[in-house]
Amino acid sequence: MKNLKPDISSTQKILKKYAIILIALVGILAYANSFDNSFQFDDGFHILDGNKIKNIDNVLKWSHWKGVGNRPFSFFTLAIDYKLADKEPDGKPTVTTFHISNLLYHILAGFMAFLLTLEILSLAVFRKNKIIQENKILIALFTGLIFVAHPIQTQAVTYIIQRMAVLAGLFYMWSVLLYIRGRNAHMKAQADKKWVPYAFYAGAFIAGIFGFLSKQNAITFPLAFILVEILFIRNNEEKIDRKFLGIFSAAVAVIIILGLVINGLPVEYERISRTDYLYTQFRVLVKYWQLLILPINQHLDYYFTVSTTLWGVKELVSLGVILLTLALGVWLFMKKWYVVSFAIFWFYLTLSLESSIIPIRDVIFEHRLYLAVFGFGFAISYLFFYFLAPKNAKYPVIALVLLTLVYAGASLKRNEVWDNPYSLWSDSVEKSPKRERAWYWLASYYSNEKDQENAMKCYNTSISCNPGFPLAYNGRANLKKETGDMEGALKDYEIAIKLDPKYVIAFYNRGIVYAALNKLDNAIADYNKSIELGNKSSAIYYNRGNAKRRNRDYNSAVEDYNTAIKMEPKNSLYFFNRGLTKAALLKHDEAIVDIDLAINLDPRNHLFYNGKGVSLIALKKYTEAISNFDTTIKINPDFGQAYYNRGYAKQVGLNDKDGACKDWEISYSKGYKSAQVYLKQYCGISTTR
Repeated sequence: MKNLKPDISSTQKILKKYAIILIALVGILAYANSFDNSFQFDDGFHILDGNKIKNIDNVLKWSHWKGVGNRPFSFFTLAIDYKLADKEPDGKPTVTTFHISNLLYHILAGFMAFLLTLEILSLAVFRKNKIIQENKILIALFTGLIFVAHPIQTQAVTYIIQRMAVLAGLFYMWSVLLYIRGRNAHMKAQADKKWVPYAFYAGAFIAGIFGFLSKQNAITFPLAFILVEILFIRNNEEKIDRKFLGIFSAAVAVIIILGLVINGLPVEYERISRTDYLYTQFRVLVKYWQLLILPINQHLDYYFTVSTTLWGVKELVSLGVILLTLALGVWLFMKKWYVVSFAIFWFYLTLSLESSIIPIRDVIFEHRLYLAVFGFGFAISYLFFYFLAPKNAKYPVIALVLLTLVYAGASLKRNEVWDNPYSLWSDSVEKSPKRERAWYWLASYYSNEKDQENAMKCYNTSISCNPGFPLAYNGRANLKKETGDMEGALKDYEIAIKLDPKYVIAFYNRGIVYAALNKLDNAIADYNKSIELGNKSSAIYYNRGNAKRRNRDYNSAVEDYNTAIKMEPKNSLYFFNRGLTKAALLKHDEAIVDIDLAINLDPRNHLFYNGKGVSLIALKKYTEAISNFDTTIKINPDFGQAYYNRGYAKQVGLNDKDGACKDWEISYSKGYKSAQVYLKQYCGISTTR
């Protein structure tokens, strides 16, 4: 027994040295089946369809970083992944690179949880606790392991776009770590190194800002400094440094007040009042406690109605639970159970921005618990060692190893659900059958799979769950458009726009239907409204250009194509249609330049050669025109218009009447009815019976 403690000490030093590897191994174990999981939910909007990350230059501009509320650092990392990722034949990125990055950031956050725990347990407030001092490396290690393995983290890690929560958590904990080191240096400052604590403070502030640039909820990092100051940091007299705490707290309060005076209290979603959102969050916070302690029945889209009164049973019970936990935190602090007290207040602090009086469209999401898991893991590890280590150091180790493995297994199981849209959304509707959005996304899956029957059933179910849900009407309208029910589609778009007059995509989609119905003025008006509301995609400028071209507003159409091409310079259709528009302006040389660019981007599109041939005829380059029509026919032998155009070139340019008549006959047989005019006029062949 005499050699036991040195052995334990030696083992823990080894564990400290290899902590990052152990945390990484557990992280890889927990997410081993996630690397090929599909892009999900908002990933499509931000990664696959959005233009922001497709060009790395977009995230290097000052204008990108100036928009601090748009999470510029997170999108910077996504742009790097987009550039590095392999591409599918359609140009879209493969998902594996994004998953690897998400897991890497998560492992780094887990290691930061380890370092922060170790830093806290090394403070003077714990130095007299022999059990904790002997086992602090193990406590810190299991904090990191629980952090990376806990299944509630899957939504932040496996859901690509929510790396925002991961990055914010990583920098948030880093900032607190640097602050604590700064305070230690401050209290031990040497005359010739008075700059050291301020270097740490600066680093803490910079890390906190990067957290904020990753996701706005990290803006509370100065309050985290105050929390650790109260709970853990003591001066040389082993007391709270009230003077420093007072000055620092006052400075933070002034900054908060100035921010509120200048910018006001933010509102993300105007359809929920601040009071209703707060009442709802009382229930949500209790649900978060349950998910943290007992992570069962997890799913992406919880059915959570908005509370409109404080005096409901659920609201009052939830408020009571919150007040009791806060009172427990205070009591534990007074009894010097600092770690558990910290876990409670850390929970409420890290959720304070998203679960208070700032209305957010989605009242509950699992990824918002990302930082809270640190406090939970810290408290669990601490308590296991505090109560079990005095009996035998193996007991807490065995218990926490088992807990980590259970969590890792639960994460693996949860990641199976995230595998594809069907598994994700069918799981969600099974667990929340009244959640209209889950039915909408399941309908979207069926629609993408061309299962129109099930898609329509799911859209109808979504609308029956919530007749005021505009996305479902827009989705059902898209489905009706695909099945040829244009009038039915227009009616659904009308309802969607009436429910949400700022529904950007509904205006865009209705514009497409109007264009298909040849109501070009209506289409252009809808495209204009969509752009006015913020739709800056290349597709909308392209489609508005098409509508203007068909409306004979050629110069304005060219301007729209120019804008689309600037945004997406490798889209062959954009160049082709600009070329057709220039041809309509009789600028055939310029038209051919554009069509050649389109051909270089997509040499297998038969329409491009046909369009080029038409401009070559206008330039009286008949032989070259015929060559392009030959290529068109070689690619698509059933394209009747190419035979028609080739016949015209033979007749007008080469005076080859027989060849022309033969081409026109084939053209007519392929369904191109315009050929009958030339057959009758030049060939004496009547196509009427």
